[in-house]
Amino acid sequence: MPKKLEADITPEMLKYARKRVGLSSDEVSRKINKQLTEKILLDWENGNLKPSISQMRKISKLYKLPLAAFFLSEVPEYFNVRSIPDKRMLDININMPLSYHMNLAILWADQTREIALELLDVSDHAVPIFEESIIISKDLDSIANHIRDKIGISIDEQFQFKNSYDAFRKWKGAIEKYGILTLTFNNVSVQEARGFSIYNKILPIIAINIKDSVNAKIFTLIHEYVHLLLKTDGICDNNDIFIENNEESTCNQLAGRILIPHDSIIATIASNRYDLKDINNINLLANKYHLSKEAILTRLLLLNYISESDYLIKRDNLYKDKKSSKGLFAPYKRTITNYGYPFLNLVFTSYYQNKISLRTLSNYLSSSIENLQKIENAIFKNGN
Repeated sequence: MPKKLEADITPEMLKYARKRVGLSSDEVSRKINKQLTEKILLDWENGNLKPSISQMRKISKLYKLPLAAFFLSEVPEYFNVRSIPDKRMLDININMPLSYHMNLAILWADQTREIALELLDVSDHAVPIFEESIIISKDLDSIANHIRDKIGISIDEQFQFKNSYDAFRKWKGAIEKYGILTLTFNNVSVQEARGFSIYNKILPIIAINIKDSVNAKIFTLIHEYVHLLLKTDGICDNNDIFIENNEESTCNQLAGRILIPHDSIIATIASNRYDLKDINNINLLANKYHLSKEAILTRLLLLNYISESDYLIKRDNLYKDKKSSKGLFAPYKRTITNYGYPFLNLVFTSYYQNKISLRTLSNYLSSSIENLQKIENAIFKNGN
């Protein structure tokens, strides 16, 4: 039997690439095959043994790096990924490291932004500067009203949204006008994370878990937008309203006040004489505001319409009944949802201006030529 062709890789690159995607050596050995033991992998990383080219192809696929990267003498600066503070507060997430797929989602978002920056350099697009910001004070209602006025969606417009999907599109479009990349990520449970934000003055990122319900996505969108207004990053689960003087709690409270303004909710409850102990009335409010029942309950708690114990009982019942979105879309619709209008508009415009080839456009969006045509028709024919 001929000897396997060894790969003369750089051990430090191999170790870096594994940690970059958040995998332990034991996890890698289990994901590759039974023959690759943890000891063998560590011997590769320490330079005591050399893998075969065939083995490195499997590693390359798992680590989401081209095979050639492992032959570099040192880690290029552009391989480094920004560290995002973990602000999740669910009990199951305490001391819980990010999963492989969560790390991949952050890598993908960061790489998407890098592509957008490169295209801005070569295209005729104006470079959007995110200049919005807020300073937190005790009067959160005034801050929320100011943010909502800047977003530009009135309460009457909110009540007239056709449905929750229309509501999400409208809120998302209003946020995107500030030069924010709004993305959705896949393969991560809602229990692990609902969204994350990455602040930059040029092309900040809001990323939302595609598996969450559409109403919950609206709240996450605004929650992450508040993070950007505070010029902070974060991986979030939006679940810590009882913790005072905490940034996540502040983002949650502001998001609730933006989406469910103080005067509006009080007037709505009074005019309809809602009995808020009746879950059916909570459902009516959620449908009226096109938000999750959890968001409505949280707002009612903070306004002292319901007690903390009543809130916890009703919220726990919601968790039992909750069904997350399966995210089943046609491939071209999934691409539109994942990348958002600003990025898609930028890559297609760069293609029209002959700055990138059709193949490059296809590679950027991981889409077939057939699906590119459908994406183009959807985003330009419908005008976002």
